[in-house]
Amino acid sequence: MNSKHFSVLFLFLCFTVFGQQKISVEKIYTGAFRAQGMDELHSLKNTNQYTVLNEDMNGEQQIDLFDFATLKKTSTLFDTKNYSKDLPNISSYTFDTTEKINFTSF
Repeated sequence: MNSKHFSVLFLFLCFTVFGQQKISVEKIYTGAFRAQGMDELHSLKNTNQYTVLNEDMNGEQQIDLFDFATLKKTSTLFDTKNYSKDLPNISSYTFDTTEKINFTSF
């Protein structure tokens, strides 16, 4: 019975020591604890792929191409860091019948 109590106490201490993360004001305001999610997802009609609109910590946006079978990123179709900083944010995008990108910005 004594070893059972010791095991429980040991596990509790391990979880409290190793489960803590250093939190700072800088980490909070730089987005370190921001929820991960997908802003925009579109399936392509002619392939087994889909695209996702992503935004990094610097505010740059990318439209990335992923494979349904492997769920791995295969390429980046559009990246705002390759263009002028005056480019407006992308709020949405669609594909026409030939699967060319049409942007909506705000």
